[in-house]
Parts: sequence; C-alpha cells; structure tokens
Amino acid sequence: MKKFLPIAALVVLLPAAVAYAGGSVDLEQVTDILKQRPELSRYLLATLEFEDAPNANIRLGPQFKHLSGGRMGPYRLMAKPKGQKGKATIEVTVCTDPSLLDAKGKPTDDELEAVSVKEKLLSVIIRDVRDKGNELNCPTLSK
Repeated sequence: MKKFLPIAALVVLLPAAVAYAGGSVDLEQVTDILKQRPELSRYLLATLEFEDAPNANIRLGPQFKHLSGGRMGPYRLMAKPKGQKGKATIEVTVCTDPSLLDAKGKPTDDELEAVSVKEKLLSVIIRDVRDKGNELNCPTLSK
C-alpha cells in the first residue's frame, strides 16, 4: 500500500501543477493587453526595450476542453531602457483579470464551455531585478 501512495498523490496533484506551469507567449499578446491603457502603453513602449519572450504565469490545463494549453497572465517581461547596452535588468509584470467566455462571447465559469479568455489590464509592476527581496505580486480581485 505504501508503494501506491506516492503514485496516487502524483495523479491527484499533477493536473493542478500543469494549470500553473506557465510558458512563453508572443510579445504582441502582452502589448495588446497594455494597449487597453493607451497612455501607459505608449510610455512603456517608448522608454523600454523588451525581450522577445514574455512569460505567462498560468497555463490552462486539460480540464479546459477548448482552451487546454492556453496561457494567461500575469505576464512577466524583461526589459532595459532604450539605448542601454547590456543585460535587461528591469522586470515588468502585467497584471490581468481574466474572464472565460463561451461560444457566444458571454462570461462563463464552466471550463467545458469556455472557448476563449478575455483579459482586462489591472496594473503594471516595474522593478529592478538587481534589488533582491523586493518581489511584488499582482493584486487579487475578490469576486
């Protein structure tokens, strides 16, 4: 019985782990979200040079029939001031509030009916990665 306990735990915990595995997304996906706040978007895109592979913190698991493997925020991007040489030292976190949408474009909580995700820009966190211990997380909304 003791041999099967770790396997049973893995089977139960694996789907949850996959849901938060994250992964890279196209920079355009994140800049489209930033454009929900045009002034903020213009400022960030005019002053920072972004690396090409933003990281989405959430990867939708297999329980999402139509969205499995999809990614959503928050998104983390590495950047540096435009014209600066060397490594990117600025981390930009784009915080979003996601809504699952059904085939008619209406909000749904049903993972089997959801066919798309709409993300609303909540906030942007900018930090210098050289300053250890100042990591911040996105705000959470109580629904």
